[in-house]
Amino acid sequence: MSFELELNAPRPKVWELIATTKGFAQWFPELSVGESGVDGMILFDFGNGEYEEMTITIYDPKSVLEYTWDKNVVRFELIEKEATTVLRFTEEITELTTHTPRDIAGWYMCLQKNSGYFRR
Repeated sequence: MSFELELNAPRPKVWELIATTKGFAQWFPELSVGESGVDGMILFDFGNGEYEEMTITIYDPKSVLEYTWDKNVVRFELIEKEATTVLRFTEEITELTTHTPRDIAGWYMCLQKNSGYFRR
């Protein structure tokens, strides 16, 4: 599953929003960066003191961020296009779970609804 958003923002700004705790706080506050880089961690805060650790599998600054998401993998690619940045989101579904439909809809809605953050 994948989709793209064309954003009126430079690539470094979009990267900050998808790859830093400060950026996540603006559009997906349950996520934070435990440690950047390949084999680093993205943390999902369940809000009850428990966290899920997701391993970063690809980390190419200002270009590609990929990490595990439950049994799947999510990937953010940033592509410069004239004065804009194209954000390509992909979720590689390796195993359907009861959460899969909600995750897909959630990513889409969160990125679409909050794309205004990317334009600031």
